[in-house]
Amino acid sequence: LLIQVFLHYGMSSDGLAAAAAIFQDSTANAVASTIEYITSSGDMHEMTFMHEMAAGTTSATTFTVRAGYGNTSGTFYLNRSSGESSHGGVLRSYIIITEYES
Repeated sequence: LLIQVFLHYGMSSDGLAAAAAIFQDSTANAVASTIEYITSSGDMHEMTFMHEMAAGTTSATTFTVRAGYGNTSGTFYLNRSSGESSHGGVLRSYIIITEYES
């Protein structure tokens, strides 16, 4: 499996870290993560990362992405820079999962 994550976001404060992680099913530990240091609040940012792994099962499995401040509290804005939507509300974050046959 190839799991690709694309997040568009903004944060309420600068000088902080934004973090995101991929989780599988109800497993507590992430299968992959990333962190980005933000120097300017109010701007749009994009965080992208990917993870490769063997499917490991033929049963259905669920992947989720969690994102937010990596080191303190604050407001993490998904698909926008602050209180207003970006690009008329059509800007989207997404996850792409591709299964390759071996």
